[in-house]
Amino acid sequence: MPRPPRIDRASLLAASLELLDAEGAGGLSMRAVADRLQVKPASLYNHVTGKEELNQLIADAVWLRVVDGLTAGTGWRPFLSALARQIRETLRAHPGAAQILAVTNVSAATYEPLIPVVADAFSTLDIAAEDALFIASSLSVLAIGLALAEFGDAPNPPVAPREYYDHWFELAVETFLDGIAARFPQEN
Repeated sequence: MPRPPRIDRASLLAASLELLDAEGAGGLSMRAVADRLQVKPASLYNHVTGKEELNQLIADAVWLRVVDGLTAGTGWRPFLSALARQIRETLRAHPGAAQILAVTNVSAATYEPLIPVVADAFSTLDIAAEDALFIASSLSVLAIGLALAEFGDAPNPPVAPREYYDHWFELAVETFLDGIAARFPQEN
């Protein structure tokens, strides 16, 4: 009798992302992930407590990919522009995850290392550190919302051509950034 496959959180995450990409958020269930891993659903509960923790695992993994693509010390505008683009490109790679990110907050353990990077990016603006975090979070919500409009019906392709979404994304992000520049004076 063959031994059942061994699983861990990494394989659980990989199978979940594959499932999201293939079937969208509607196809994500503990049973579906177990089937993809060729294990019994009960074995998944050795690694996550349920669907809510699975969604958190997915959200944190996607956010870590976003954060890994950011460069510190570039100034607030290049940093925020890169943040929005990283969110979009990461969700383009895993379109089914857009719905998960839209409703699952990043965990503190994943977000906290980004706090000094955000503070550094905003160091040339006359802005409170808390407001800088609110701005980065607001832009993240904007980028996730735009990605949800573009990819939210995964696995179905977007309803409009990519150029449509590219223009919408550029217009929304640049308008957001222009608003920050107008509202918060640059320190000399």
